[in-house]
Amino acid sequence: MLVALLTCGALGCGSPPARAPEPTSAERFNAEGLRRLERGELDGAVEMFRAALREAELVDDLIGQAEAWNNLGAVAMVQDAPERAWSNHTNALRLYRLAEVRDLGEVETLTNLGSALLASGRPEEARTQFEEAVELGETLKGAEAVTVARVGLAAVALQAGDFTEASQQAAAAGKSARRRGDVATLAAALAVQGAAAEAMGELRRARALFNEALEIDRKREVPHAVRDHLRALARVAQRQNDEQEAAALLTRCARISRWLGQLDAAESELRRASEAAAAASSRQIDDAIQLERRLLEVARDQAAPPQPASPLPAEEP
Repeated sequence: MLVALLTCGALGCGSPPARAPEPTSAERFNAEGLRRLERGELDGAVEMFRAALREAELVDDLIGQAEAWNNLGAVAMVQDAPERAWSNHTNALRLYRLAEVRDLGEVETLTNLGSALLASGRPEEARTQFEEAVELGETLKGAEAVTVARVGLAAVALQAGDFTEASQQAAAAGKSARRRGDVATLAAALAVQGAAAEAMGELRRARALFNEALEIDRKREVPHAVRDHLRALARVAQRQNDEQEAAALLTRCARISRWLGQLDAAESELRRASEAAAAASSRQIDDAIQLERRLLEVARDQAAPPQPASPLPAEEP
């Protein structure tokens, strides 16, 4: 999902700015949550962000609360829950404005909110948030945050079907990110460019762009971003009538989804992989799919809540 890449890949999910020599408790919990989120440890990330929220509320730290809500919204986007993300980012934005502190955290929140709105099928509202993020970011001289918001505007153009505009905007943002060495934003821009090229039927170019984004996010070790690039490459492979390659890519997606604990997503990807393998008549890929399916069944068994023991029958009087 492109908007998930935007929210967590490029932005660092509202990374808390250093406002004091010694970080507050909320800042420490937020920082640890971000580390866990990038590693794909979603439950641990949520635990840390909730701890950050609690610590910030205890001392009426509005900025700390805003950062925690923003980060919880980022987790929701990774979990493909844009409505929950929208609610969390809205809470964050309200707290930033209540604190009356205009900083780059608010810019990131505006961009994250735009991403959630875009994923919820509300592109015009998303555009408004991205444009406001660009305006505030330029005022605060936050070049990196502005570039991410511009990738968001490219994603809006992509969803609107203006593929040339989307490609041009993403290319400009990617060029800026590459120049600054901002590889996270570069990966997000490449993904938008790749999707635009795919939509225009430029499949070889799309494949090259998705592959470059994939290599960046592999090195960054961001599992959900890697999975999204693999999904995109599987789409391109199928359009190129390479069902065997598509099946292999989807199986790798399922493996990542399983490790992330997103078992329904893993099941869906394995089903699609099986269909592609059948079309390719590939026994080798089918064996890999069956192995992954067995591992998924084990993961489901481990995730299932324990069943209550049956009560003993009453003794006869």
